[in-house]
Amino acid sequence: MFPLEKVVRLPNGGREYVYTVEGVRQINRIPPSGLDLTQAPASVRNLYGIPPKPSDPAALARWKAMVRKAHFVAPPKAIITTNRRASTTVNSTNWSGYMATSSSSSTYK
Repeated sequence: MFPLEKVVRLPNGGREYVYTVEGVRQINRIPPSGLDLTQAPASVRNLYGIPPKPSDPAALARWKAMVRKAHFVAPPKAIITTNRRASTTVNSTNWSGYMATSSSSSTYK
C-alpha cells in the first residue's frame, strides 16, 4: 500500500495529489469545480491533461463536447498494489499495443 503523501493546492484553485509508488512519483491533478476547461488557457488545459484545442471547426466542436464531459475524481488516500511484476511478450504482424491478461480465472479489480 502506498499512502497519499500530500495534497498541494494549485494557483488556479485545483489540487495535486502526490504518491510515491515503488520509487516512482505519481501525481494526479484535479481542476477546481466550475472551471470551464474549454475556455481555459492552453497552459491550464495541459496541466490537467486536456488535449490541445484544434483549429478546424468540426474538430473543435467535437473537442468541446469531449472536454465538457470530462469528469475528474479525487484519488484515494492510498494506492494498493499486489506488487507483482510479471510480463509476457506476444508478437503479432498486424497489431501493436499493450495487452493485459490474467493468469487465473479471477477478474481484475
